[in-house]
Amino acid sequence: MLAKGASEGTVREAEGLGGRVRTVRTNKSTVSGQRNFALGLDERKYPLVAYTDPDCIPEKGWLSRLSGELPADASAIGGSDPFEEFPGRAFNEFARADWKGRVSPRGYTKWLDSNNLLLRTADLKAARGFDESFSFCSDSELSARLVRSGRRLYFDPAVTSQHLKNYTARSFAREAFKYGRSHAILFLSGRTHGGTTSVHPGLFLALQPVAISCAALLCAFGMRAWAAGILAVLSMGWLASAAKAGLGPRRWPGFLALSAMRSLIWTAGGLSGSLEFAFRRLHRK
Repeated sequence: MLAKGASEGTVREAEGLGGRVRTVRTNKSTVSGQRNFALGLDERKYPLVAYTDPDCIPEKGWLSRLSGELPADASAIGGSDPFEEFPGRAFNEFARADWKGRVSPRGYTKWLDSNNLLLRTADLKAARGFDESFSFCSDSELSARLVRSGRRLYFDPAVTSQHLKNYTARSFAREAFKYGRSHAILFLSGRTHGGTTSVHPGLFLALQPVAISCAALLCAFGMRAWAAGILAVLSMGWLASAAKAGLGPRRWPGFLALSAMRSLIWTAGGLSGSLEFAFRRLHRK
């Protein structure tokens, strides 16, 4: 797919692939809008549609493995997105370790990531595609609607699409803020799955902004012991993730520091999303 703003070099390379590859142009500005090109497909001719991201490299045989392992009773199947190793880059090492600490086991799930995803076209069209108002977490929102409608999602971590993100402090913070904002809007709008409060594989990760906000309020009212208790529980959760990722004790301080940094930025994004949601509701009234 050639999105709006694609460079001339990208256009030439895509159109020169030949064979059974067909390029599709779109003027949509959001990623979720670009993904909705599939809504115009004939499901009888194209029964399956797959997605990955431009900063991902799927494994050899990726499509064959996903389509071959899609259960008959599932609407979609997804795989994992391990992060490429960039030795000496603290943010990338943290992202890789964090991913290893929270990857889900193989089986039915309530959330799939769109950078390694294959859906039945008919089910995607029945769900009216991705919500184009979301720049982040549109896959979480779509997963929630599919699950609430009675459809099933399947996850196989052995099918990989490797992420090539090379974080800087700025891009790391920007991504955390946008995820926090989008998750807050999802929570407040009630567009979560299965009646639970989590739209992410890890409930612990999704609830961190709530915990930090509570700790800040407790501190403001002089209840520092309670706030310290909440932060201690968070730290234990982060250490558990570090241990699951195989990090040794020497690397725990750095992992804790970056976990706390991300959670604080995530919380700021959540507050921004909450205010945005409130203004939208007031505007409708």
